[in-house]
Amino acid sequence: MQSKGILTDKILDFLKKEIDQELLMLISHFVRFINKLENDNFFDNTTTFINLDKLAITDILKDKKILGFAILKSLHEHEKNFYTFVNRAMSSPYYNREILNSLIDIYEWFSEYDKVRTNYFSHILVKLDEKNTGFYVVHSSKITEDNNFDKRYLLMKKIDDTQGQVANLGDFYSGNVENLTNYYKLEEKYLDKYAGIISLLIKSFNKWLQLTNNEIIMDFAKTFRVKKTDGDWL
Repeated sequence: MQSKGILTDKILDFLKKEIDQELLMLISHFVRFINKLENDNFFDNTTTFINLDKLAITDILKDKKILGFAILKSLHEHEKNFYTFVNRAMSSPYYNREILNSLIDIYEWFSEYDKVRTNYFSHILVKLDEKNTGFYVVHSSKITEDNNFDKRYLLMKKIDDTQGQVANLGDFYSGNVENLTNYYKLEEKYLDKYAGIISLLIKSFNKWLQLTNNEIIMDFAKTFRVKKTDGDWL
């Protein structure tokens, strides 16, 4: 029984690792602009983010300028991945009902987000005349030939007149691409709607963590690659 338990733990860890990494990628889009910290430490900012309530989110976003690249992203690729996770979990004997329900809650969050986007974004988002001229946007196919995402764009930070450094990436509908370096503000009258849907994501994220041992499993060897001084990748 003990060896069977260890095997089950290994299988659950393997399955959970993919879900955790997808969850982190999802919330990273919001962590970039829903925070009060002045540093760029992703883990510090994420810890702060997942402890925010609706009121705190509203307070942070009130009168805040947000780059179009941050707030106009489509989340459909993440939604497709969570649909796959749910189907896999439903056919697996290693997920109990409580964990499966938590995973379904995360998947169903995307529908709620789309409702807010469809019904309120035209009222919530106020485009400013101001652009960030320190950035430009390119389609991912310009950077790599191995491109399976036709809606994926890269935000490039200008180094000089001919070179740029990747600062962010995301998927966008074609109608939004021309506005990605514009700044936006959120209309205070409708801010409650946006803060509410982000708060729901945080609650779903925390519930998932609570049910899966209060930890995030990451595969650093595959997620992060380190370049040696001789130029080779580890």
